[in-house]
This record gives sequence, structure tokens and C-alpha cells, in this order.
Amino acid sequence: MLKRILLSIAESMMRNISGGIGQRMRFVYYKRRFKKCGFNVKIGIGVVLEGCDFIEVGNNVWIDDYCILIAGKTGDMKGREVKILKNRDFKGEEGFIYIGSSIHFAQNCLIHGFGGVLISDYVGLSTGVKIYSMSNHYQSFKNKSLITYSNPMVKKLPIVFIKSPIVIKENVFVSINSIILFGTIGENSFIAPMSLVSKRIPKNSIAKGNPAT
Repeated sequence: MLKRILLSIAESMMRNISGGIGQRMRFVYYKRRFKKCGFNVKIGIGVVLEGCDFIEVGNNVWIDDYCILIAGKTGDMKGREVKILKNRDFKGEEGFIYIGSSIHFAQNCLIHGFGGVLISDYVGLSTGVKIYSMSNHYQSFKNKSLITYSNPMVKKLPIVFIKSPIVIKENVFVSINSIILFGTIGENSFIAPMSLVSKRIPKNSIAKGNPAT
């Protein structure tokens, strides 16, 4: 408990130090905290990183200002209904965020890794991209007439989660404010602004819309 408190204090102190000094401090600190970390990793101001032991980062990676990365195991779901959607392209471990090399996450991206996220080399995420490998579902899979809750403060009422590993292959550009909920985006693909990805996108695709096709 004391160690967690001290780490939280250290992170809060470093989080908003601007310029090259701040970037250098954050790199030195998180290089020790990440499961794996390569060279030339830039972490911008205001970046929140939770579950560092479950994050692997390659070389030449820039996590820009105010991004949020959440990784780790969910532990006991306390009787919650959980549906796991398989993704044959995901070869990693649930709860991990795997980040390749030569990657840029622009400002205000959110990556939720409880279901597992693999981002391959040369990927670019534009401002405001959201990736959810675990999310709430509005309906029970066991009882279709049961509408469920998404409020984490609800303790005794039904809540349903979907875990859906996400894979983004090489040289993919996900444009501004797009959301990825499930599947694989094939290599050399472009996801248009404000699109919702909820299925497999073939390689060499230009996909857009809700759902993106």
C-alpha cells in the first residue's frame, strides 16, 4: 500500500512537467515500470498510465499529451455476466496492451486494455481515438429481456461486460474521434473520422461510418 501511494505521488508530480526535461523524467521513470520498454519513448504532459506492469512498448513511440492507457487483470467480477469475444489474431495475454515501434498516439486518446490490445508497428492514432477491449453491454446474453446497468457504483443490480481483444496491424491510420470496440484492422488501412469499428476490417481498406465498413 505504501509503495502504491509513493508511486502515485511521484507520477502526479511528473505528469505536468513540460518540455524536454519532463519527457526525459517520464521516460526514465516509466522505463522501469513498464513490462517492456524500448528506446526513444516520449510521454507527453498529462498522460495517465494505469497497470504499467501490463504494458509493453517498442522503440520510437510517442504517447502524446493527455492520453490515457489502462491495462491489467479484472480479477473477481463478483458474479457479473461476462462474454468473451474471440479474436484469432490476438496472440497476447488478456489485460495487456502491446505497443509496437514507430507509433504515435495523438492527444486525448484512450486505450482500455482489460480484454487485450495489440498495436503493431507504424500505427497512428489521431486525436480523440478511443479503443475499448472491455465495455459494458446493455442487455443480458442469458436473458434477452433483461436490460442491464453500466454504472460501476451499482453493486446488486445486473451488469454485463464484453471482453473483446483488439488487434491493429501494421501501417494503420485511425482518424480523429473514431472508436474501436472489437476485431482486427488489417494492415495498410485507413479508418475515417468519427467511425465506429465493431468488426474485422480487411487489409488495404478505407473504412468509415457506424459501423465502419
